Amino acid sequence: INLDDWEDSDEGDGSENPDRDYSCYQVEERIMGILATDAFGGAGNLDGNWTTVTAFGNPQQSAGDVQPELVSGTPSLSLYTGISWPNNQYAQFIARAAGGPGQKYIAAILRGVTGERTNYEVRIQSIGASNVVVILRYNTGTSTTGASTSGVPIAAGNTVKGSVVTDGANAIVKLYVNDIEILSWTDTSPLIAGSPGIMLLATGGTADQTRADNWEAGSFGDSVITGSGRQHMGFIYG
Repeated sequence: INLDDWEDSDEGDGSENPDRDYSCYQVEERIMGILATDAFGGAGNLDGNWTTVTAFGNPQQSAGDVQPELVSGTPSLSLYTGISWPNNQYAQFIARAAGGPGQKYIAAILRGVTGERTNYEVRIQSIGASNVVVILRYNTGTSTTGASTSGVPIAAGNTVKGSVVTDGANAIVKLYVNDIEILSWTDTSPLIAGSPGIMLLATGGTADQTRADNWEAGSFGDSVITGSGRQHMGFIYG
């Protein structure tokens, strides 16, 4: 509810008109527009719509999922460059596996560029009953942790989403699990533009212990009025 649109209809002299004792309201919601999807149904490298970031591994399609190219300290990181992207964007994936020995990270990438690592990273660091989730900004390889928390339950099959929206001179970056907001960070030195993508890391065990599926990305953040009405004596009238 946009509280700026509330209107008090008292008479102004301390009395109340029973026919006018109501407040008006509007309901606003942010809308998402899907611009690209990938179910990773092929084999090997991602298709031609993807570009791997310089000096990083190529995410690999395998058995309907995507996984890191190698068990390594270097992540596999690709951006979906097959189309032009709005600055207000989201990216999401279904987490399939992130466990076993070593570090197992999966991240939605926002506003990424294909040269030296510059992007927002909305990351889960495992799958299980209690997990760490992080929002980071990389700027020419230098990382800044914007927000993090622990103890977040994430199960195989959960959807992890990141979004970034310009807010004046800043950018607001958010992390969601199953459309529930978990983290939010206002970046006062924001990245301006770029493409969404995906990052996967496995530093131990096997590459297939870090897997995701059903990547999706699009526009995010435009507000629309989805309802309006008036409230009177605790009741809402459409």
